[in-house]
Amino acid sequence: MRRSRLGVVLGLALAASLTIFLTASSATGTSQSAPVAAGWTLIKFLQPQPACTGAGFAGAENYNRLECGFGYLKVSIDGKDIAPTTPAIVKVTFFDKNGQLLTTQTTTARTTAGSEGWEFDIQPAATWPAGPVTIRLTDVDPDGAGPQPNKHGNFGENGIILNALGASVAPGPGDHAPGNPIPVNGNLYEIEHVSLLVSPQEIPVPGTVKLQVRTPSGQVRGPYGPFTADAQGNFTGTLPAAATAGLTATAETAFKTTVSIEAVDAQYNDPATGNWASKVAGTGALPLFVPATSLLLENNFTSDVGWVKPGDAYPFRVLVRNYTSSPAASVKVTIPAPDGTAFTRVSPQDPSSTANITGGTITWNVGSMPQASGGNPSVRTLVVEAKAKTLGQDPKIVWKNLSSTATLTYAGGPTLTSTSHGPKVIPPKATYDTARYGNRTLAVVTADYFDRKHAASHTV
Repeated sequence: MRRSRLGVVLGLALAASLTIFLTASSATGTSQSAPVAAGWTLIKFLQPQPACTGAGFAGAENYNRLECGFGYLKVSIDGKDIAPTTPAIVKVTFFDKNGQLLTTQTTTARTTAGSEGWEFDIQPAATWPAGPVTIRLTDVDPDGAGPQPNKHGNFGENGIILNALGASVAPGPGDHAPGNPIPVNGNLYEIEHVSLLVSPQEIPVPGTVKLQVRTPSGQVRGPYGPFTADAQGNFTGTLPAAATAGLTATAETAFKTTVSIEAVDAQYNDPATGNWASKVAGTGALPLFVPATSLLLENNFTSDVGWVKPGDAYPFRVLVRNYTSSPAASVKVTIPAPDGTAFTRVSPQDPSSTANITGGTITWNVGSMPQASGGNPSVRTLVVEAKAKTLGQDPKIVWKNLSSTATLTYAGGPTLTSTSHGPKVIPPKATYDTARYGNRTLAVVTADYFDRKHAASHTV
């Protein structure tokens, strides 16, 4: 009998445990995921405060403190919309640019056909700081006064920009080099959006703005100023030498580099709408030219394949560029013919220079070259026509490298050389036509076909 009673007790205990487990599981199974905000629509009234009624238009992002509007959104949980006809309580909270709470609103049910949702007012207060205003869905109580708990968090957000200033900024005319003072000019304005049919308006204001420079590496130099705009919003200033000192550029970028001028910490107090401000009101590009220390010489053979066959003719070009800040005089280029090649014609592309072929060597008298202007070099070009020797002229012509070397000299400058990449000479048979070498007009992409086995003698 004791054994039977013990079995009944254990059975009851097991049943109770199973009941508790099933109850807990059922409760977990009915838990809801976080709410999701979607379908945000913001509408700005044409009539300002305190009227805040009548016609409005969607899509306006910029407001001033006297303007107003409304918005609405859809809210869902587990993929199912919470209809505005339910007793749910939905709240949105407004935050300033620093994340400080401005106000919290309980939305109202919007049942207009085609735009159902949860509606809230957009009515900036005089105490709201200028800058981005975030509108965030923060509270959703799915059944209002019912037993389900209120859900609090960040369930989606949208926003407006309040009393924002904009600015245009650009360097003064002429070439600008790193480490020099650089004049700048710009315009400061309020950004207003007053109609669906027009883009945001720029209303010039006599505010203040600072300038900073952002280098290609992301380094920020400054800010410098402030600079004060006149009644038309125009301002001028000078970036100090330190703003660009030490920046460099090479031939790979044509001796140019570009930094960004940023108009920052813009401020203006409007008698009607209070303080306007922007952390970054606008940006502009500042191209910098870093003069080269010598002329540049380029000997360029380019083709689709990089080779020729015995007896083939081929062209190549030689270019001289002056990126320096001074003119160059007595510029001369010589090019001896490589073994296996004969030069047949030379064509200077500038009427002031001459070229000839004597004893198999090209002599190109370039003459004088002006300094760079506007960040662009002066350029002189020579087109050369050459011909590979035949097998009869040179039985060992196959596989020879016909790359040529050009040598440049000029008054007061160093001697420079440049060697072309090819062409190379391949055998006459079509079997070798797939060979590739040197500079080509199109990029080459290698491919490995996995459906074809490699020959045993190949490693790849």
